[in-house]
Amino acid sequence: AGLVRRRRGVGKRKIRVKEQDIKALSDMPQSLAMELHAEVYIPVLSQHPLWHALAEIDRYLVVVACHKVLEEVVYEEGQDIFPAGSVATGMLCILEGTATYTYQGIRTSAASEVGSEPSDFEVEKGRMISEMSLWLH
Repeated sequence: AGLVRRRRGVGKRKIRVKEQDIKALSDMPQSLAMELHAEVYIPVLSQHPLWHALAEIDRYLVVVACHKVLEEVVYEEGQDIFPAGSVATGMLCILEGTATYTYQGIRTSAASEVGSEPSDFEVEKGRMISEMSLWLH
């Protein structure tokens, strides 16, 4: 049970252009789009030991994953990334700014709770959260 509460930006607010806003990208051949996604996402994914190992063993598998399942998502400062108690649906990589993760503890039985006091920790640029969701879905 956790919650990423806010992302603090670094510097001035940037205007973000999304991939779907660029018509030429949606018209390119799929093989070129796959390589483009790989060029963008593999350097980020390779920071995680599992994805680094997969890229070494089977680059094509990682290229397909970059093309089919990865996307860039931007959260504004103060915006909840996922609310407490929600099911994590994927691993998140912090590419810019920081996020505050609030951990509320784990219920071990109906009568007791371990670590019931909320504790916050900062998730810095380059770090990843919710990796466990990769194995649970």
